[in-house]
Amino acid sequence: MEGPQPNTGQGKAQDMQHVSTSEEEAAVDFDHTGSSSMIKTTTNKNDTSLAKDHNHHYCGSHASSILKVLNQQRQTGKYTDVILSSQGATFPCHKAVLAASSQYFQEQFDANSNSNSGKDEEQENGSVGLEDIEPVLGRMSEYLEVEVNSVHPLALKAIIDFVYTACIDVSIESAPDLLSAATDLIYPGIVTACCEVLQNSLSAATCLPTSKLAQKYNCRNLHQQAWEYALGNFHNVMMEDTFLEMSLEQLEEYIADENLRVKCEDEVFQAVLKWAKYDEVQRSTFLPKLLKYIRLPLLSNNLIQDTLQNNSIIKASHECIELLKDADNLKDLAKKEKQLGRVKLIPRPSTYTEVLAVIGGMKTDRSWSRDIVYYDPSQQEWNCLTELPFQTTDYSVSALGTSIYITGGYKKDSEDATGEVWKFDTLGEQWIELNNLNVPRFNHTSTTLDGCLYVIGGENDNSGITELEMYNPDTNSWEILGETNEMESNITAAGIDNKLFITGWLVHPRQTCVTQCFDLQTKECLVLPCSGLNRQIFPTVLLSGSIYLLGASRIKEVSKYNPTTYQLAKVEPMRYKRNSPSAAVVGGKIYVTGGELRHHLDKGEVFDPNTGLWTAIPPMPSGLCFHGSVGVLKYLGPPFFEPLSLNNMKSLSLGAMGDACSDDTGEAHNTAEEHM
Repeated sequence: MEGPQPNTGQGKAQDMQHVSTSEEEAAVDFDHTGSSSMIKTTTNKNDTSLAKDHNHHYCGSHASSILKVLNQQRQTGKYTDVILSSQGATFPCHKAVLAASSQYFQEQFDANSNSNSGKDEEQENGSVGLEDIEPVLGRMSEYLEVEVNSVHPLALKAIIDFVYTACIDVSIESAPDLLSAATDLIYPGIVTACCEVLQNSLSAATCLPTSKLAQKYNCRNLHQQAWEYALGNFHNVMMEDTFLEMSLEQLEEYIADENLRVKCEDEVFQAVLKWAKYDEVQRSTFLPKLLKYIRLPLLSNNLIQDTLQNNSIIKASHECIELLKDADNLKDLAKKEKQLGRVKLIPRPSTYTEVLAVIGGMKTDRSWSRDIVYYDPSQQEWNCLTELPFQTTDYSVSALGTSIYITGGYKKDSEDATGEVWKFDTLGEQWIELNNLNVPRFNHTSTTLDGCLYVIGGENDNSGITELEMYNPDTNSWEILGETNEMESNITAAGIDNKLFITGWLVHPRQTCVTQCFDLQTKECLVLPCSGLNRQIFPTVLLSGSIYLLGASRIKEVSKYNPTTYQLAKVEPMRYKRNSPSAAVVGGKIYVTGGELRHHLDKGEVFDPNTGLWTAIPPMPSGLCFHGSVGVLKYLGPPFFEPLSLNNMKSLSLGAMGDACSDDTGEAHNTAEEHM
């Protein structure tokens, strides 16, 4: 009987003639079934092995068509030669398809082939005759069975469907089992899809189990994301059942992490007690070990006493009682001697509060104050911090983390500029003298960027200074980076995107107030185009990518400078006129303090960029101008310092500080001129 004739494609010859076959590619309406689809036709001119008119045809739908047919065959059991089984569920498949899709299956089948390498003599020595076809087909119907009981049946089914369709549905519910299965069976594409779903679904309830799961299957990025989420949301995490279900090892790692975000150490202590109470019989013996990860001397007095008296688990453990009593003794010692070298007395970074520190400055009687006070925005009150260890004036102030840096200045006793540099650490409340500036100077400015301190401009006895210096805290060293155009005294600076923007009056040409840009990478300094800077002695601060120019020349005007477009725009003016004030950013808000207007002002105000409004804050302990102000981190929790209100400051004996926080100017006077 005559069989079907092969399709030679001649019927399409006329249809193909309208397509131009260039050297690059051409589109032809043709596919392997004769139906309409897109085909790319290419001619490789440089391939000498091909005839001059030889074309390569690529059918974009060919692979998907083959896969579709293979899936139909799988679903009907046609030509299948392997059965995957999991926990009683079976899935007929094609070995070739599985081996092509996964290295795991390829190795499994290769191993099986090697162990069954013996073949029938007919197959080894010659072709199969017609009379042998039926026995051969019979042997083909004998399935290889592969057990994968470690994989959940639903996950295995989803992966097999993916192999034959290139599609898979991953939900937050199915992702854990799919991640496990895809890791075991080596399907990296499915692993990536599962990680994306789990990462996008992170919550207080899921972050800990997701972190554990990711760590188990070596999904590093997912583990990092889940762990950082858990660290940053401790208060919400500890309210979830998944926190109570943590293993001892995971809880140890969690509470020991330096980046755990808590408001106070009390939160960590209470969470550990809650975890232990969840399975008191099994977990109470773990408490002494867990308490060693908690900074017990930083617990509040009330919590320690209440726990010792009322917590049944603690009361039943002699070791826990001793740990808490030792912590209580260390609290008293710390308050007296401030022994901060011990690990348990160093607060977690998240427990610090950003405060506004006001340093020195000129008082109404024209003398220079040595006081340093700070304003706590959360309590809306001023407190004493320390006293300057020198008599220098006209210095510059900056801050990095918990440290306040004071650079240069003018020494009245020697009537000369100084290169001295001092650092005050708010945690240890200690002064440290650092390496000197390369170029002594006063009436200069300083700013910080990316963990380094920069000192710019100023003057000495001879002339203005153009050298720009950088300080590296890690090496305690100064380096001259380059020079700026010479400017008059009392310039200001702000750093962003590896650039320093310096605003002030040029010496040449005179009477020109400009902004210079010093590129820290190229070490070049350029004068930027800008107008509207006609003002004297004003502070600048950087906030949300813009530089704010605040007051000066006894005006309330505030301008915002865009360092990208060089445009200057006016924003809401300050409440008070002031000359020579000081400004700093604290908690994403701008604080302006002091200044001069007939007398030295003790007034302060704060600008909220979200509302665009200025509001008054309580007055400083004394009126000041030419003072420094910075935002700095300070630990305000137990046992070191209980913040005192301004009302109690005057009656407090501060030893060496004397009357550091006394009010030199008396009651402030609100004149009509200040508000005009």
